[in-house]
Amino acid sequence: MKDRDERAVQAVANAEPGDFLSLGKGDTARLIRDHDWAATPLGPIDAWPQSLKTATGLLIAAPIPIVMLWGPEGVMIYNDAYSVFAGGRHPRLLGCNVREGWPEVADFNDNVMKVGLAGGALAYKDQELTLNRHGKPERVWMDLDYWPVPGDDGKPAGVIATVVETTARVEADRQRALAAERLEMALSAGRGIGAWDWEVPADRVTSDARFAGLYGVDPDRARDGAPIAEFFAGIHPDDADRVRAEVDQSLRTGEVFTSEYRLVQPDTDTRWVTAQGRAALSPGGEPERFSGVTFDVTDRRRMVDALRESEERYRTLFGDSTTGLCIVEMKFDAHQRPIDYMIVEGNAAFEQQTGLVGANGKWVSEVAPGLERHWFDLYGQVALTGEPARFENPADVFGRWYDVQAIRIGEPEARRVAILFNDITARKGLELRQQVLLELNDAIRDLTDPAEIAQASARILAEALKVSRVGYGVMDTAAETITIERDYNGPGVKSIAGVIHFRDFGDYIEDLARGEAVVFDDAAHDPRVADGGAALDTIS
Repeated sequence: MKDRDERAVQAVANAEPGDFLSLGKGDTARLIRDHDWAATPLGPIDAWPQSLKTATGLLIAAPIPIVMLWGPEGVMIYNDAYSVFAGGRHPRLLGCNVREGWPEVADFNDNVMKVGLAGGALAYKDQELTLNRHGKPERVWMDLDYWPVPGDDGKPAGVIATVVETTARVEADRQRALAAERLEMALSAGRGIGAWDWEVPADRVTSDARFAGLYGVDPDRARDGAPIAEFFAGIHPDDADRVRAEVDQSLRTGEVFTSEYRLVQPDTDTRWVTAQGRAALSPGGEPERFSGVTFDVTDRRRMVDALRESEERYRTLFGDSTTGLCIVEMKFDAHQRPIDYMIVEGNAAFEQQTGLVGANGKWVSEVAPGLERHWFDLYGQVALTGEPARFENPADVFGRWYDVQAIRIGEPEARRVAILFNDITARKGLELRQQVLLELNDAIRDLTDPAEIAQASARILAEALKVSRVGYGVMDTAAETITIERDYNGPGVKSIAGVIHFRDFGDYIEDLARGEAVVFDDAAHDPRVADGGAALDTIS
């Protein structure tokens, strides 16, 4: 290296005017050669003193960032590597006085020039300066070394500086230190978080006080180092063999060690921990170190156990309850209008009271098309507002009445509603009969004519059943006729009062003669009805 440098100096010294830049292969050498130096305190390049040419020739060939500050003004001459460091200020810095080139650190450079021209040297490690290299101030860290450059008379004529930016390393070191500080703060904040390091060949485990306390080891002894057996002694007997096997696996393979187990505490309940670590193996595959952390997860385990017990109780109640219970997930349109809901889950009573079997995971529009609008509106309101609802409503699609309680469950954005309900159809039927009987009693209290009583009764029955015609007649089984003196008819429905022959409308007179009720769910398809219901159409 020394011989090469001496040869470079000799080559520069023996070069013809302008040739001292021949060692520079980049753009900066060309810029130096073409620069108007006559307009600077250095004067024309051909008239430069040999010492300046030699120093310039050396720095222009250097691979590291170097800048030379020549003369009292500190006129700047630098190489390609320094041009990268200069950023947006290159090439304006070339031939510029250093105070003008870097005005934001003028005082710093004034001191450099003062010391250097007096024959002194300066060195800075990770020196922080704020520079404006790319249009805005930025914090920069550098290793800086300054030393004087002798002129032809042997006296200091300038200062050379090597500038090695260390910003990336400094910031990385600071981030690592910050992360370590945060880790220590986190470990300190969590009483149940501890760290350990096991020197495997020496069987020496060192740990912090938190880790030692979890395993029942004296903190001072853990700080100085103790055998692994002392820590294993704190593991619950039912878990110890498993944990040893998991540790051995990591020691053999270098795989990540993760395990959850119990620790026996000397004066408190058993505690649960999760341990995570990894073995560092030698090039020969032998374990050298085994480091990691342990987290006290007792509270989480207790919560999980409590939740499991709660779920078991819920499942028992959910499955055995005679009350219908289902959980639905509402679907809304773009205007927040409920348009459907999915049956997430339903119990056995849900199936019994709705007749919907295997409906879990299906949309109600699929399994119960025609369900009334009010069900969607009520459940949608509960899902959106969180306000519970209690109501009684009919569901004609099921032919039933329900007493319903709806409650939003889970997060609001889940749009889920728990629905508890009971089939109250029988109760509603009793209530309706009681209401009809009371109305009938009021209506016929003052009537004495049997025909008027029959017509009043027909009206009340029609209104209760929501039908358009009700008639009361006297049946003659021998003649197979019924005589209706008066009937009740809704708007637009003609009366059928008179004598009606049963055989004109089908074969069901025998059923009536036996005292049975005759009901046609669909007269058009009932085989007892004549002509597919055409005869009935004549009196409808």
